[in-house]
Amino acid sequence: MLRALLRAMDDGEAATPGELAGKLGVPEALIAQMVAQLVEQNYLAEAVLGTDRCTGCELNAACGEAGGMRLRLWTLTEKGRRAAFEE
Repeated sequence: MLRALLRAMDDGEAATPGELAGKLGVPEALIAQMVAQLVEQNYLAEAVLGTDRCTGCELNAACGEAGGMRLRLWTLTEKGRRAAFEE
């Protein structure tokens, strides 16, 4: 199942945990657990983008988030890419 998740994440499309869960036919909570395990084992790299402080930003109203906007992204590491496609 971990290999299936790695392959699903390497298809070039951004996907939410819910979309990945639907694609793999598993609960979203399981996706969260698997992502955490894959990050811990260095198969995925995590990046957190955004800020907690939008109060001075002229785009604050446009982001729709009171107090800030944060986005988490995960990408396959080289180790993850090899694991996804090895036989």
